Amino acid sequence: MAFRSTVSLLRAMRCSPWDNPERSIIIRTAIIASIACIGSAALSAAPITFHVALDERAPSSAALELDLPPGRTGDLVLTAGPRAAATLVGQPECDGAAISVKGPRRWVALAACRKLRWTVALCDPDGQGVDASDPTGAWSERGRWWLLTDHLAFLAPAGGWDDARVEIRVRWRSGRANESIQPFPHHGQLPFYAIVSAAPPQVYREGSFGLHVYGDIPPEAGPDQMRFVANVLDRWRRDVIPTDISAPNRLDILWIPPVPQAEPTFLASAGMRAVLMQNIPGPDREATNAKLRAAILMGGHEGFHTLVGTIPQKALPTWANESWASYFAFRAAKPWLDAQALEMVRALIDAPSPAGLLEVQAQVDHGDGSNYNVFYGKGARFWDAIDAVLVTRSNPSGRLAALIQDTHGLRGLDWSKADAIAAYLDARSNGRASDIVRCYLVKPDCG
Repeated sequence: MAFRSTVSLLRAMRCSPWDNPERSIIIRTAIIASIACIGSAALSAAPITFHVALDERAPSSAALELDLPPGRTGDLVLTAGPRAAATLVGQPECDGAAISVKGPRRWVALAACRKLRWTVALCDPDGQGVDASDPTGAWSERGRWWLLTDHLAFLAPAGGWDDARVEIRVRWRSGRANESIQPFPHHGQLPFYAIVSAAPPQVYREGSFGLHVYGDIPPEAGPDQMRFVANVLDRWRRDVIPTDISAPNRLDILWIPPVPQAEPTFLASAGMRAVLMQNIPGPDREATNAKLRAAILMGGHEGFHTLVGTIPQKALPTWANESWASYFAFRAAKPWLDAQALEMVRALIDAPSPAGLLEVQAQVDHGDGSNYNVFYGKGARFWDAIDAVLVTRSNPSGRLAALIQDTHGLRGLDWSKADAIAAYLDARSNGRASDIVRCYLVKPDCG
């Protein structure tokens, strides 16, 4: 989450010398473009395992392997965008031999290939900082932690493999070794983020949910604030996630240093099992601290993404994903916000909108994020108005929460058509939703 309210536009260098585009959207569900494309006949139904080897004696790179099933009948085509390809060290190999180069950032492994190997470089967050809204991979000597994401070369199967997993093996400088296994995100879920740390986390447990916090934790992110976030996530896990879904009962949070000379703000992004947070103070310490207090309490926004991302369904459009998270985060945080922090959040939620939600979605789909903050403000107001007219059952998090739970995330709804959304919600509000849908989703000067 980025605060100049909760959204910020920022020009900043990412943690990579090869990539310095203009920042556009800061708080969002991280949407990862696929970097490994696979032919239709390339893979059988056998499980896929990524192996990641980390060694604190040579910590600034990671060695990766991918076991390929013997039933493959087609060639494996690997492609990488400029940013992901720049993390690649040397060339990928298959069974110990370099694979064919078929063009810029494009390789092909023949059907007989059984094990792919490659190495990726990790940046130095202690010296370079990291863009928390859009990271690649990092090793912190000071904090003794690694961050791995699927923005690293080839650590992102096309569309996600539902049966894939990531096995991480670590050797520390003491000689001690350990291993962990994580599922790879399914199609339509959040990206892969993994935090590996020699230092134990600060653990906050509320109910059945545990928050594990790593990195240089700001003093304002104290036990009360962290327990609040853990409590909110525990409640959403009970109230929003369908009862037949095994939602995670733990979330990792990593506080990471910013890039040099970054604009004062608060940044965050969510992966499937971890959230990155970053505070960039400004010259006005009182205002900075108020923003941080608001950001931490609204930090459930990113945690909401991780929970809802476990519901198997077609990927939600950005406007729905962000507006849900904003609505539920504000609903939960509002009673806890002090006057100054509440004023800042209210400025975001109540901001006038230059367009309807569906028009802004179309703009984002075409690469224009200039109105992205509409999803947080007008989007949150939309769901607040809908919750007020629903006649379905309620639970401690409201009627909308219960509806999401009972329908597996409004499964089957055509999110791109206002008429379909109106009909769906009319059926659950005695016909009182149509005007709300037209006002918020279609009209530029309403809602």
